[in-house]
Amino acid sequence: MKNPKKWSTLNDYKRSADGEYVYTGGYYAPVDAAAYGGRCRVFACLGVCAVALVAAQGLLTAGGMKNTFYVLLPFLGEVISVFLLVWNTVRLLYAGDRMKRYVYESVTKIIPNALLFLGVFAAAAFVGSVVFLALNGAGEGFAASVLQLALEVLASAAGFLLRRYFRRLKWKPV
Repeated sequence: MKNPKKWSTLNDYKRSADGEYVYTGGYYAPVDAAAYGGRCRVFACLGVCAVALVAAQGLLTAGGMKNTFYVLLPFLGEVISVFLLVWNTVRLLYAGDRMKRYVYESVTKIIPNALLFLGVFAAAAFVGSVVFLALNGAGEGFAASVLQLALEVLASAAGFLLRRYFRRLKWKPV
């Protein structure tokens, strides 16, 4: 079975008299154009903070991050969520004040979901780290374990709060 929506964005491109393809589909613009640039910059800065929180967790040598699947798998979910967040935020910022319809449709679906998954996976990694510490103790890496727990809580909060902030950004068809 063919997916009719898979290639439907190609119908939005038409060949011009010069032989080049020109986008003729719909556009979306922010509802409040005056404040949109500032809000996107704030969202991008907060997103960079979320990326830094996840990257800092990967640099720690806490006990659970060495060989425990119930800590590493949620952390891998955090890394994938952050990748999706960065990729689609760049697409959002690159589009500027006029976003093509197919970009709008994908970005506005993926970013909130990636942020939700970031919050959930960070919370799961927190629970896994607590279980690891309860079963094995902190050992020599007590400071790293406490810092990892704090980073996981902050990453989870950042995911949920950024999702709420992103959902307040509104666009309208042009």
